[in-house]
Amino acid sequence: MFNKCYGLALSDSNNLGPYQAGAIMGLLHELNHIGLPSHQVVSGVSLGALNGYIFSQHGFGDEAGIIGQLNDFWMKIAEQNSEIVKSWGWGTIYGFFQENSLYDASNLYKFIADYFQVHDPKRHVNLGITNVLNGQYKSFKGVHSREEIIKVLQASVSFPGVFKFVEAFDSLWFTGSAIYEIDVIAPINHCKKLGYEDKDIVLDVILSGNPHLPHQAATIMNAFQVGSRSFQIMNYYERMFGVLRAQSGHPDVEFRYIIGPEREMSNKIIPIQ
Repeated sequence: MFNKCYGLALSDSNNLGPYQAGAIMGLLHELNHIGLPSHQVVSGVSLGALNGYIFSQHGFGDEAGIIGQLNDFWMKIAEQNSEIVKSWGWGTIYGFFQENSLYDASNLYKFIADYFQVHDPKRHVNLGITNVLNGQYKSFKGVHSREEIIKVLQASVSFPGVFKFVEAFDSLWFTGSAIYEIDVIAPINHCKKLGYEDKDIVLDVILSGNPHLPHQAATIMNAFQVGSRSFQIMNYYERMFGVLRAQSGHPDVEFRYIIGPEREMSNKIIPIQ
C-alpha cells in the first residue's frame, strides 16, 4: 500500500481528446523525470472517460504502455475518421426531425467495441455518464464486465442531440458532461474507500480550458467586450466548478497539478472529428 493515494481527474476535454492524451503523456513524463509515482485512481467524463479507461488498463511501471495506447487509439480514430461519424442517409435535417441525433454514430460505437477487446483494469477507474430518463449522474467502476464497460464508453461519447443515446442497464444514457465537466469527487471518494484520509490524497487535474482567469482592464471595454468578458467568466467557473467544489469540501486534499491550455480551445462542429 502506498503512503499516499494519487488520483487523476480528466475533464470532458472539450471534444479534444488528443489534446488531453498529450497532456497525460506530458504529465507521466514529468512524474517519471522527478521520480514520483503515477496514479492509482483515475476518473473521466466524456472523451476523458476514453483516455481514463486506457490509463486504467496498464499497471504501475507500464506508463510507456499508457502513452503508446493513447497514441494508438487517437491515431486510429484519425485514420478512420471519415467512416466513424456519418450523416444519416437523408442528411442531418432528416436526423433532426426523424431520429434522436443529427449524425449516425453506429460506426463510432462499433469502433469502440472492437478496439477495447480486453477488459483487465490494473488501476481503479471511475467513468461518469448521464441517465437520460431521470437526469442523474452515475459513476461506473472497473468491476463491471467488459460488455457493461463498453456501453459506458459508448455513452461517454454520446453528445446529446448529436449522437444517439445508448441503451443499457434498463435505461438510456449519454455523456456525463451534460452534468459535470469533470468529476473530481470520484477519485477522492475512491481513495477514501481504499483506506486513505484526505491529508494522504494527492490529485492531478486536466481541464478543458485555462485553469487561470486572466485579468482584464474593464474600464476601457466597450459593450461587446464586456459581454465577451462575461462569457469568459461563466465558462471559467463552469470548467472549474468540480475543482472548486472538491477543494471546498476537502481542504486537506493536495491538488498537485491543475493542467489546462493557456488559450481557449475551439469546439468542433462534429465531435470526434
